[in-house]
Amino acid sequence: ASGGYQQQSWHKVTPTLGVKYQLDDRNQFYLGVGQTFRAPIGGALYNPLFNSAETKSIASKPESSWTYDLGWRFYGSRISAVVDAYASDFSNKQLTGTNQETSESVYLSLGKVHMRGLNTELNVKLSQDWSIYGSYSYTQAIMESNLNTGYAVYSTHGRTLLNTPRNLLNIGVSFTHGPVWATLSTRTSSAFYGDWMNTEKVGGYTTLNLNAGWNFHDWGFMHKPYIKINGFNL
Repeated sequence: ASGGYQQQSWHKVTPTLGVKYQLDDRNQFYLGVGQTFRAPIGGALYNPLFNSAETKSIASKPESSWTYDLGWRFYGSRISAVVDAYASDFSNKQLTGTNQETSESVYLSLGKVHMRGLNTELNVKLSQDWSIYGSYSYTQAIMESNLNTGYAVYSTHGRTLLNTPRNLLNIGVSFTHGPVWATLSTRTSSAFYGDWMNTEKVGGYTTLNLNAGWNFHDWGFMHKPYIKINGFNL
């Protein structure tokens, strides 16, 4: 990446509106709409694509989106659940990657991307010490414009966004007794595309993770210290 001083500024008003309907003590329905805005990260200003005036605007455009969601929440004495359906329309969606040949970071703006999906969560308290958690997400992410990298134009219109699995499933079991706690969880991902043109597919996978810890009482100036161990992809 080239050095030197770089500066850009952006500003945006982002409105949000939400409506909730409380059916009873346990059931709540909601509807929301809102706009988000994200400026390019600082490193994008030194992106190699900025070496010429013709390509400078490709990665420097801020990301914005409109998101609409409709959902239901349930709060019981031992069971809680959430079901949420959403639609997000992105403009200039930002992606960050690494050039495998030069090891340099690459920042790209994808133009228009439409995402539609469903998110669900379920918590069940089995006893005083044991509880289980599950979540499932379905995501459909479609690129609605061609990708212009400054060096080449890829025909990505109508193709699925890379690194975006359609299905994600998380299941966890938690134990808490006094100061000790532990959570054993699995994460299952369906297959997803690994390239812009959807010609290379990465197979689905499942990982197993373990988190455990011990919570202590206050020790002098230390407020609620704890020890935590994380084991990923066991």
